[in-house]
Amino acid sequence: MLKLIQSKLEDPNEPFLGPNLKSLHFWGIILPNNAFKRKIYMCMHASLLLFASIVYVDIWFIRSDFDLLLKSIKYNLLTTINCVKIVTFVAWQGEWLDVIKYVSNADKKSRAKNNEVQNGIIQSYTRYCRVVTYSYWFLTCCTVLTVVLQPIAKYCFSPAYRESVRNGSELFDQVLSHKAPFNYDHVPEYIIALTYTTWATVYAGGLINSFDTISICIMVFFKGELQLLENSCTMLFEGGDKGSVFRNVRECQNRHAELVKYASVFNGCLSPIMFLYVLVTSFGLCASVYQITIETSTMQRLLTAEYAIFGVAQLLFYCWHGHDVIHASHSPMRGVFESGWWKHNHCRKEILLLTGQLDQRVYFTAGPFFNLTLGSFVNILKGAYSYYTLITQKQ
Repeated sequence: MLKLIQSKLEDPNEPFLGPNLKSLHFWGIILPNNAFKRKIYMCMHASLLLFASIVYVDIWFIRSDFDLLLKSIKYNLLTTINCVKIVTFVAWQGEWLDVIKYVSNADKKSRAKNNEVQNGIIQSYTRYCRVVTYSYWFLTCCTVLTVVLQPIAKYCFSPAYRESVRNGSELFDQVLSHKAPFNYDHVPEYIIALTYTTWATVYAGGLINSFDTISICIMVFFKGELQLLENSCTMLFEGGDKGSVFRNVRECQNRHAELVKYASVFNGCLSPIMFLYVLVTSFGLCASVYQITIETSTMQRLLTAEYAIFGVAQLLFYCWHGHDVIHASHSPMRGVFESGWWKHNHCRKEILLLTGQLDQRVYFTAGPFFNLTLGSFVNILKGAYSYYTLITQKQ
C-alpha cells in the first residue's frame, strides 16, 4: 500500500521535486491556469484568512481566562503563519516559480552527466529529501489529528468534564476557539462551526506540509549543488589542454553565479516567514510547556507535548539545513585546491579569479536579525525558556 501511494506521488518528469510539486498543486499554493479552479482556490484561501480573523476576535471575549487565552493565542499564531505563507507565496509566485524552475533544471542537468561520484551525491540528497518529506507529512498529520480530536479525547477521558457537559454547566469544546457570527450553543450552529474549524485545521495542515517540505528540499538541493560543484572543481584539469580547462572554469563560474543568484531570491521569499516562525515557535513552546505543568489530565499533557514537538521540529528542520548550506558553501573553493592547479602554469590567473568567486558564502536568514544555524536554534530555545519562566512567575 505504501509503495503504491509513493508511486502515485512520483513524477518521472520531476525526479527530484515530484511529490512536493504535486502537493503544492493539490493544495492550491501554486495556482492553476484554469480560471475556474483558480477562483475556487482563491475562495478557499480567503476562507482561511476569514477564519484567522474570527479567531482573533475571540481573544477579546476570553481575555479574563489566562489559561484559555494562552491556548487560543498559541493555536491562532500558527493559523496566522499559514495565512502569511499563502499571501506571500501568491504575491511572490513569480519568484518562487523561478527558484523551483532553477532547481528542477539544474537537477536534471546534473543527472544527465555520466559521473559516478556525482550520481551518488544526487541519489543521496534525493533519497534524503523523500525521507524528510514523508516524515514531515506524517508529523503534520499527527498534529492535525491531535488538534481535531482534542475535544473528543477530552470528553472521553475526563469524567468531570463529561458530567459538566451532560448537566449543561459547561459547553462542548471547539476544535479551535473562535467567535462565529452566530450563537453556536445550539446543535445546528455548533455543527456548522465544528465543520468549519475542522476544515480550516486540515487545510492549514496541508499548507504547512506543502510549503515547509518544498522549502526544506530546496535548501537540501543548494547543499547538494555545492557538493556537486566541489566535485566539478576537482576535475578542472581533466581535459588536459588549455581550451578544456577554460571551458571547465567558465562552467563552474556560471554554475556558482546562478546558484548564488537563486539562493538570494529564495532567501528573500523565505526570510520574512522565518522571522515570524521564530516568534511563533518561541511563544508556542513556552505556552505548551506551561500548559503541561498545570494540566491534570495525562491525555491532555500528551496532546500538548505532541504539539510542542511539532513546533520545535519545524524550526529545527530549517535551522539544521540552513547550517548545512553555510558549511557546504566552503566546499567548492576547497575543490579547486584539490584539482592539482600547481601543475599548470598557463591558467593560474583564471583559477585565482574562480577561487575569489567561490569564496562567497551562501546562507539563509530569519529577517535581518540572524542566520538559520544550529546556534540560532539553541538561542531560540533559551529564549523560549526565559518566556516560560516569566509566565510562571507572573502567575
